[in-house]
Amino acid sequence: MIDFELMHVDSVVRLGHEIERRWLLTDYDPRHFSDVAARALAESDLPSKLTPDDVVDWAFGALTLPKQETLPATFGQPPVTLFRSRRFYIEALFWIDGSTSIHQHAFSGAFQVLEGSSIETRYAFEPNRAFDGHFVLGTLRTDSTSLLRKGDVRPIVSGMNGVVHALFHLERPSVTIVVRTFHDAGVGPQFNYARPGVGLNPFFKEETTDRALELVTLLFRTEHPALETKVGDLVARSDLHAAYRILLECAGFGDRPLLNRLIERIRDRNVVATFRAALEEGRRLRFLLSRRSLVTDPELRFFLGVLLNAHRREDVLTLVRARVPTADPGAQSAAWLRRLSTTSLKLQAAGAAWQANVLGLPEMNDALELSLARALAGIAPSGDASEARFLLTLREIPAVAALFA
Repeated sequence: MIDFELMHVDSVVRLGHEIERRWLLTDYDPRHFSDVAARALAESDLPSKLTPDDVVDWAFGALTLPKQETLPATFGQPPVTLFRSRRFYIEALFWIDGSTSIHQHAFSGAFQVLEGSSIETRYAFEPNRAFDGHFVLGTLRTDSTSLLRKGDVRPIVSGMNGVVHALFHLERPSVTIVVRTFHDAGVGPQFNYARPGVGLNPFFKEETTDRALELVTLLFRTEHPALETKVGDLVARSDLHAAYRILLECAGFGDRPLLNRLIERIRDRNVVATFRAALEEGRRLRFLLSRRSLVTDPELRFFLGVLLNAHRREDVLTLVRARVPTADPGAQSAAWLRRLSTTSLKLQAAGAAWQANVLGLPEMNDALELSLARALAGIAPSGDASEARFLLTLREIPAVAALFA
Protein backbone atom coordinates (compact mmCIF):
# COMPACT_ATOMS: atom_id res chain seq x y z
CA MET A 1 0.00 0.00 0.00
CA ILE A 2 1.30 3.48 -0.89
CA ASP A 3 2.05 5.64 2.13
CA PHE A 4 0.16 8.76 1.06
CA GLU A 5 0.84 10.30 4.49
CA LEU A 6 4.44 10.66 3.38
CA MET A 7 5.29 14.31 2.73
CA HIS A 8 1.70 15.60 2.67
CA VAL A 9 0.66 13.97 -0.62
CA ASP A 10 -2.41 12.74 1.30
CA SER A 11 -3.90 16.20 0.60
CA VAL A 12 -4.01 15.24 -3.08
CA VAL A 13 -5.89 12.04 -2.22
CA ARG A 14 -8.46 14.04 -0.26
CA LEU A 15 -8.81 16.37 -3.24
CA GLY A 16 -9.33 13.40 -5.56
CA HIS A 17 -12.02 11.91 -3.33
CA GLU A 18 -13.83 15.24 -3.09
CA ILE A 19 -13.81 15.68 -6.87
CA GLU A 20 -15.13 12.12 -7.24
CA ARG A 21 -17.94 12.86 -4.79
CA ARG A 22 -18.99 16.12 -6.45
CA TRP A 23 -18.83 14.76 -10.00
CA LEU A 24 -20.90 11.71 -8.98
CA LEU A 25 -23.68 14.12 -7.96
CA THR A 26 -23.92 15.17 -11.64
CA ASP A 27 -24.00 11.50 -12.74
CA TYR A 28 -20.51 12.06 -14.16
CA ASP A 29 -21.77 14.58 -16.71
CA PRO A 30 -18.61 15.56 -18.65
CA ARG A 31 -19.95 19.08 -19.16
CA HIS A 32 -19.60 19.72 -15.41
CA PHE A 33 -16.15 18.26 -14.81
CA SER A 34 -14.03 21.37 -15.52
CA ASP A 35 -16.16 23.44 -13.11
CA VAL A 36 -16.08 20.71 -10.44
CA ALA A 37 -12.30 20.33 -10.76
CA ALA A 38 -11.60 24.09 -10.75
CA ARG A 39 -13.74 24.73 -7.66
CA ALA A 40 -12.28 21.81 -5.74
CA LEU A 41 -8.72 22.82 -6.62
CA ALA A 42 -9.28 26.40 -5.48
CA GLU A 43 -10.86 25.28 -2.21
CA SER A 44 -8.17 22.69 -1.45
CA ASP A 45 -5.41 25.34 -1.36
CA LEU A 46 -2.74 22.79 -2.29
CA PRO A 47 0.10 25.36 -2.51
CA SER A 48 -0.15 25.89 1.27
CA LYS A 49 0.08 22.15 1.95
CA LEU A 50 2.30 20.68 -0.72
CA THR A 51 5.73 21.59 -2.11
CA PRO A 52 7.62 20.29 -5.15
CA ASP A 53 10.07 18.59 -2.77
CA ASP A 54 7.14 16.80 -1.13
CA VAL A 55 6.22 15.32 -4.50
CA VAL A 56 9.81 14.25 -5.20
CA ASP A 57 10.27 12.72 -1.73
CA TRP A 58 6.96 10.88 -2.00
CA ALA A 59 7.86 9.47 -5.42
CA PHE A 60 11.26 8.35 -4.12
CA GLY A 61 9.82 6.87 -0.93
CA ALA A 62 6.72 5.06 -2.15
CA LEU A 63 7.05 1.33 -2.73
CA THR A 64 4.69 1.63 -5.70
CA LEU A 65 3.15 4.61 -7.47
CA PRO A 66 -0.27 5.03 -9.04
CA LYS A 67 -0.19 4.04 -12.71
CA GLN A 68 1.92 6.72 -14.40
CA GLU A 69 -0.10 7.94 -17.36
CA THR A 70 2.77 9.21 -19.52
CA LEU A 71 5.81 6.96 -19.74
CA PRO A 72 8.16 8.08 -21.07
CA ALA A 73 7.47 11.72 -20.24
CA THR A 74 5.93 13.50 -23.24
CA PHE A 75 4.35 16.50 -21.46
CA GLY A 76 6.08 17.78 -18.32
CA GLN A 77 9.71 17.59 -17.23
CA PRO A 78 8.63 15.16 -15.84
CA PRO A 79 4.95 14.56 -15.03
CA VAL A 80 4.16 12.62 -11.84
CA THR A 81 0.73 10.98 -11.49
CA LEU A 82 -0.35 11.50 -7.87
CA PHE A 83 -3.89 10.12 -7.86
CA ARG A 84 -5.87 7.94 -10.25
CA SER A 85 -9.60 7.36 -10.28
CA ARG A 86 -11.75 5.42 -12.73
CA ARG A 87 -12.55 8.51 -14.78
CA PHE A 88 -9.86 11.08 -14.02
CA TYR A 89 -6.41 11.52 -12.54
CA ILE A 90 -4.29 14.18 -10.84
CA GLU A 91 -0.68 14.86 -11.77
CA ALA A 92 2.10 17.28 -10.95
CA LEU A 93 3.84 18.68 -14.03
CA PHE A 94 7.39 19.91 -13.46
CA TRP A 95 8.79 22.43 -15.96
CA ILE A 96 12.41 23.54 -16.26
CA ASP A 97 12.65 25.57 -19.47
CA GLY A 98 9.21 24.51 -20.56
CA SER A 99 7.11 26.30 -23.13
CA THR A 100 4.05 24.60 -24.53
CA SER A 101 2.89 24.98 -28.11
CA ILE A 102 -0.48 26.60 -28.79
CA HIS A 103 -2.82 23.69 -28.17
CA GLN A 104 -6.36 22.58 -27.46
CA HIS A 105 -7.28 19.63 -25.27
CA ALA A 106 -8.86 16.24 -25.78
CA PHE A 107 -9.69 16.18 -22.05
CA SER A 108 -11.42 18.39 -19.48
CA GLY A 109 -10.38 19.50 -16.01
CA ALA A 110 -8.45 22.30 -14.37
CA PHE A 111 -4.92 23.26 -13.39
CA GLN A 112 -3.34 25.21 -10.54
CA VAL A 113 0.12 26.78 -10.25
CA LEU A 114 1.75 24.97 -7.31
CA GLU A 115 5.12 26.71 -7.53
CA GLY A 116 6.61 29.39 -9.79
CA SER A 117 4.69 31.42 -12.34
CA SER A 118 3.68 31.24 -15.98
CA ILE A 119 2.60 33.41 -18.87
CA GLU A 120 -0.63 32.13 -20.39
CA THR A 121 -1.89 33.29 -23.78
CA ARG A 122 -5.40 32.24 -24.77
CA TYR A 123 -6.66 31.98 -28.33
CA ALA A 124 -9.78 31.23 -30.35
CA PHE A 125 -9.56 29.15 -33.50
CA GLU A 126 -12.09 29.27 -36.32
CA PRO A 127 -11.58 26.51 -38.92
CA ASN A 128 -12.28 27.24 -42.56
CA ARG A 129 -10.68 24.29 -44.32
CA ALA A 130 -10.42 20.76 -42.91
CA PHE A 131 -8.59 17.85 -44.52
CA ASP A 132 -8.17 14.33 -43.16
CA GLY A 133 -9.32 14.89 -39.59
CA HIS A 134 -5.74 15.54 -38.44
CA PHE A 135 -4.93 18.80 -40.25
CA VAL A 136 -6.90 22.03 -40.48
CA LEU A 137 -6.49 25.61 -41.69
CA GLY A 138 -8.35 28.56 -40.24
CA THR A 139 -8.04 31.79 -38.29
CA LEU A 140 -6.22 31.89 -34.94
CA ARG A 141 -7.13 34.93 -32.84
CA THR A 142 -5.36 36.08 -29.67
CA ASP A 143 -7.91 36.60 -26.90
CA SER A 144 -5.83 37.41 -23.81
CA THR A 145 -2.41 37.18 -22.20
CA SER A 146 -1.98 36.99 -18.43
CA LEU A 147 0.59 36.27 -15.74
CA LEU A 148 -0.32 33.25 -13.59
CA ARG A 149 1.11 33.11 -10.08
CA LYS A 150 1.26 30.51 -7.33
CA GLY A 151 -2.25 29.41 -6.39
CA ASP A 152 -3.99 30.59 -9.56
CA VAL A 153 -6.53 28.12 -10.96
CA ARG A 154 -7.78 27.85 -14.54
CA PRO A 155 -10.43 25.48 -15.97
CA ILE A 156 -9.73 23.28 -19.00
CA VAL A 157 -12.55 22.72 -21.48
CA SER A 158 -11.93 20.19 -24.25
CA GLY A 159 -12.35 20.56 -27.99
CA MET A 160 -11.67 23.17 -30.64
CA ASN A 161 -14.24 25.49 -29.04
CA GLY A 162 -12.82 24.98 -25.56
CA VAL A 163 -9.56 26.24 -24.08
CA VAL A 164 -6.89 26.93 -26.70
CA HIS A 165 -3.76 28.30 -25.05
CA ALA A 166 0.01 28.31 -24.68
CA LEU A 167 1.95 28.44 -21.43
CA PHE A 168 5.45 29.74 -20.81
CA HIS A 169 6.85 28.70 -17.43
CA LEU A 170 9.14 31.29 -15.88
CA GLU A 171 10.87 29.86 -12.80
CA ARG A 172 13.09 26.78 -12.79
CA PRO A 173 11.26 24.70 -11.91
CA SER A 174 7.66 25.76 -12.18
CA VAL A 175 5.17 23.12 -11.04
CA THR A 176 1.52 22.78 -12.04
CA ILE A 177 -1.15 20.49 -10.56
CA VAL A 178 -3.49 19.19 -13.26
CA VAL A 179 -6.82 17.45 -12.66
CA ARG A 180 -8.00 15.89 -15.91
CA THR A 181 -10.16 13.25 -17.53
CA PHE A 182 -8.45 10.56 -19.57
CA HIS A 183 -10.11 11.51 -22.87
CA ASP A 184 -13.41 13.18 -23.65
CA ALA A 185 -15.65 11.47 -26.19
CA GLY A 186 -16.44 13.23 -29.43
CA VAL A 187 -13.89 16.06 -29.24
CA GLY A 188 -11.54 14.76 -31.93
CA PRO A 189 -7.75 14.90 -31.83
CA GLN A 190 -5.75 17.33 -29.70
CA PHE A 191 -4.52 19.88 -32.23
CA ASN A 192 -1.44 22.04 -31.91
CA TYR A 193 -1.68 25.38 -33.70
CA ALA A 194 0.75 27.66 -35.46
CA ARG A 195 0.08 31.25 -36.34
CA PRO A 196 -1.46 32.37 -38.68
CA GLY A 197 -3.84 29.41 -38.37
CA VAL A 198 -2.45 25.94 -39.10
CA GLY A 199 -3.73 23.10 -36.91
CA LEU A 200 -1.87 19.80 -36.70
CA ASN A 201 -2.49 16.65 -34.69
CA PRO A 202 1.00 16.02 -33.24
CA PHE A 203 0.10 12.44 -32.27
CA PHE A 204 -0.91 11.39 -35.79
CA LYS A 205 1.11 8.47 -37.14
CA GLU A 206 1.17 7.32 -40.75
CA GLU A 207 3.88 4.88 -41.76
CA THR A 208 4.55 6.12 -45.30
CA THR A 209 4.93 9.79 -44.36
CA ASP A 210 6.76 9.03 -41.11
CA ARG A 211 9.37 6.99 -42.95
CA ALA A 212 9.64 9.67 -45.64
CA LEU A 213 10.42 12.26 -42.95
CA GLU A 214 13.26 10.09 -41.68
CA LEU A 215 14.65 9.84 -45.22
CA VAL A 216 14.39 13.62 -45.64
CA THR A 217 16.52 13.96 -42.51
CA LEU A 218 19.01 11.48 -43.96
CA LEU A 219 19.38 13.58 -47.14
CA PHE A 220 19.96 16.74 -45.09
CA ARG A 221 22.51 15.18 -42.78
CA THR A 222 24.49 13.62 -45.61
CA GLU A 223 24.26 16.79 -47.75
CA HIS A 224 22.94 14.75 -50.66
CA PRO A 225 23.61 16.56 -53.98
CA ALA A 226 20.05 15.95 -55.20
CA LEU A 227 18.43 16.90 -51.89
CA GLU A 228 16.44 19.86 -53.21
CA THR A 229 15.15 17.99 -56.23
CA LYS A 230 14.13 14.89 -54.32
CA VAL A 231 12.50 16.70 -51.39
CA GLY A 232 10.92 19.30 -53.67
CA ASP A 233 9.35 16.58 -55.81
CA LEU A 234 8.09 14.88 -52.65
CA VAL A 235 6.45 18.13 -51.47
CA ALA A 236 4.88 18.71 -54.91
CA ARG A 237 3.15 15.32 -55.06
CA SER A 238 2.10 15.15 -51.40
CA ASP A 239 -1.28 16.03 -49.91
CA LEU A 240 -1.21 19.28 -47.92
CA HIS A 241 -1.03 17.58 -44.51
CA ALA A 242 2.02 15.53 -45.56
CA ALA A 243 3.57 18.52 -47.37
CA TYR A 244 3.33 20.66 -44.24
CA ARG A 245 4.91 17.93 -42.10
CA ILE A 246 7.77 17.62 -44.60
CA LEU A 247 8.35 21.38 -44.61
CA LEU A 248 8.18 21.43 -40.81
CA GLU A 249 10.93 18.81 -40.74
CA CYS A 250 13.04 20.83 -43.18
CA ALA A 251 12.55 24.02 -41.14
CA GLY A 252 14.53 22.49 -38.31
CA PHE A 253 17.71 22.35 -40.40
CA GLY A 254 18.12 26.12 -40.61
CA ASP A 255 18.58 26.56 -44.38
CA ARG A 256 16.09 29.36 -44.86
CA PRO A 257 16.62 29.98 -48.62
CA LEU A 258 16.20 26.27 -49.36
CA LEU A 259 13.08 26.11 -47.21
CA ASN A 260 11.57 29.03 -49.14
CA ARG A 261 12.23 27.27 -52.43
CA LEU A 262 10.67 24.06 -51.13
CA ILE A 263 7.57 25.97 -50.02
CA GLU A 264 7.16 27.14 -53.61
CA ARG A 265 6.78 23.49 -54.68
CA ILE A 266 3.42 23.14 -52.86
CA ARG A 267 0.81 22.23 -55.44
CA ASP A 268 -1.98 24.33 -53.91
CA ARG A 269 -0.97 27.97 -54.40
CA ASN A 270 -3.72 29.16 -52.05
CA VAL A 271 -1.84 27.92 -48.99
CA VAL A 272 1.71 29.00 -49.85
CA ALA A 273 1.52 32.29 -47.94
CA THR A 274 -0.09 30.62 -44.91
CA PHE A 275 2.52 27.86 -44.77
CA ARG A 276 5.34 30.36 -45.17
CA ALA A 277 4.01 32.57 -42.36
CA ALA A 278 3.50 29.59 -40.04
CA LEU A 279 7.04 28.30 -40.63
CA GLU A 280 8.48 31.81 -40.11
CA GLU A 281 6.64 32.05 -36.80
CA GLY A 282 8.14 28.71 -35.80
CA ARG A 283 11.58 30.05 -36.65
CA ARG A 284 10.96 33.11 -34.43
CA LEU A 285 9.86 30.94 -31.52
CA ARG A 286 12.87 28.62 -31.80
CA PHE A 287 15.19 31.62 -31.88
CA LEU A 288 13.73 33.15 -28.72
CA LEU A 289 13.72 29.83 -26.88
CA SER A 290 17.38 29.28 -27.75
CA ARG A 291 18.24 32.79 -26.51
CA ARG A 292 16.44 32.31 -23.22
CA SER A 293 18.86 29.55 -22.29
CA LEU A 294 21.71 32.08 -22.62
CA VAL A 295 20.16 34.61 -20.20
CA THR A 296 20.32 34.07 -16.44
CA ASP A 297 18.87 37.33 -15.10
CA PRO A 298 15.27 36.59 -13.89
CA GLU A 299 13.86 39.91 -15.16
CA LEU A 300 15.35 39.47 -18.61
CA ARG A 301 14.21 35.85 -18.77
CA PHE A 302 10.72 37.09 -17.93
CA PHE A 303 10.88 39.69 -20.71
CA LEU A 304 12.04 37.08 -23.22
CA GLY A 305 9.02 35.04 -22.17
CA VAL A 306 6.84 38.08 -22.85
CA LEU A 307 8.33 38.51 -26.33
CA LEU A 308 7.80 34.82 -26.99
CA ASN A 309 4.13 34.70 -25.97
CA ALA A 310 2.66 38.16 -26.47
CA HIS A 311 1.57 39.04 -30.00
CA ARG A 312 0.32 42.57 -29.40
CA ARG A 313 1.83 45.64 -27.75
CA GLU A 314 -1.11 45.86 -25.34
CA ASP A 315 -0.38 42.30 -24.14
CA VAL A 316 3.30 43.14 -23.62
CA LEU A 317 2.37 46.14 -21.50
CA THR A 318 -0.23 44.15 -19.53
CA LEU A 319 2.31 41.47 -18.60
CA VAL A 320 5.02 43.98 -17.69
CA ARG A 321 2.56 45.93 -15.54
CA ALA A 322 1.58 42.69 -13.77
CA ARG A 323 5.24 41.92 -13.06
CA VAL A 324 6.25 45.46 -11.99
CA PRO A 325 3.06 47.30 -11.01
CA THR A 326 4.95 50.36 -9.73
CA ALA A 327 6.70 51.07 -13.07
CA ASP A 328 5.49 52.54 -16.33
CA PRO A 329 5.25 49.42 -18.54
CA GLY A 330 6.53 51.14 -21.69
CA ALA A 331 9.55 52.59 -19.92
CA GLN A 332 10.21 49.28 -18.17
CA SER A 333 10.03 47.37 -21.47
CA ALA A 334 12.46 49.83 -23.08
CA ALA A 335 14.85 49.49 -20.14
CA TRP A 336 14.81 45.70 -20.31
CA LEU A 337 15.34 45.76 -24.07
CA ARG A 338 18.34 48.04 -23.57
CA ARG A 339 19.80 45.58 -21.07
CA LEU A 340 19.28 42.79 -23.60
CA SER A 341 21.15 44.88 -26.17
CA THR A 342 24.22 44.67 -23.90
CA THR A 343 23.81 40.93 -23.15
CA SER A 344 26.46 39.44 -25.39
CA LEU A 345 26.75 35.99 -26.89
CA LYS A 346 29.71 34.13 -25.44
CA LEU A 347 29.92 31.61 -28.27
CA GLN A 348 29.00 31.73 -31.94
CA ALA A 349 27.62 28.66 -33.68
CA ALA A 350 29.48 27.69 -36.82
CA GLY A 351 27.89 29.17 -39.90
CA ALA A 352 25.56 31.49 -37.95
CA ALA A 353 25.51 35.21 -38.68
CA TRP A 354 27.44 37.27 -36.15
CA GLN A 355 25.28 39.01 -33.57
CA ALA A 356 26.75 41.28 -30.92
CA ASN A 357 23.96 40.46 -28.46
CA VAL A 358 21.42 37.72 -27.85
CA LEU A 359 18.68 39.25 -30.01
CA GLY A 360 20.77 41.08 -32.60
CA LEU A 361 19.55 44.45 -31.32
CA PRO A 362 21.02 47.81 -32.34
CA GLU A 363 22.98 49.79 -29.76
CA MET A 364 20.86 51.91 -27.43
CA ASN A 365 21.58 55.08 -25.49
CA ASP A 366 19.43 57.19 -23.15
CA ALA A 367 17.76 59.06 -26.01
CA LEU A 368 16.92 55.90 -27.96
CA GLU A 369 15.60 54.17 -24.84
CA LEU A 370 13.33 57.17 -24.22
CA SER A 371 12.24 57.14 -27.85
CA LEU A 372 11.23 53.48 -27.58
CA ALA A 373 9.39 54.10 -24.30
CA ARG A 374 7.43 56.92 -25.95
CA ALA A 375 6.60 54.71 -28.95
CA LEU A 376 5.32 51.96 -26.67
CA ALA A 377 3.16 54.51 -24.90
CA GLY A 378 1.64 55.52 -28.22
CA ILE A 379 3.38 58.92 -28.37
CA ALA A 380 4.37 60.13 -31.83
CA PRO A 381 8.13 60.16 -32.57
CA SER A 382 10.03 63.42 -32.20
CA GLY A 383 11.11 63.55 -35.84
CA ASP A 384 14.80 62.98 -35.08
CA ALA A 385 16.34 61.01 -37.96
CA SER A 386 18.50 58.75 -35.77
CA GLU A 387 15.53 57.85 -33.59
CA ALA A 388 13.43 57.08 -36.68
CA ARG A 389 16.15 54.78 -38.04
CA PHE A 390 16.44 53.06 -34.67
CA LEU A 391 12.70 52.38 -34.42
CA LEU A 392 12.59 51.18 -38.03
CA THR A 393 15.45 48.76 -37.33
CA LEU A 394 13.62 47.38 -34.29
CA ARG A 395 10.42 46.91 -36.27
CA GLU A 396 12.28 44.67 -38.72
CA ILE A 397 13.57 42.29 -36.01
CA PRO A 398 11.09 39.36 -35.72
CA ALA A 399 12.03 38.66 -32.10
CA VAL A 400 10.56 41.98 -30.93
CA ALA A 401 7.62 42.13 -33.35
CA ALA A 402 5.07 42.14 -30.51
CA LEU A 403 6.27 45.58 -29.39
CA PHE A 404 4.90 47.12 -32.57
CA ALA A 405 1.80 45.01 -33.29
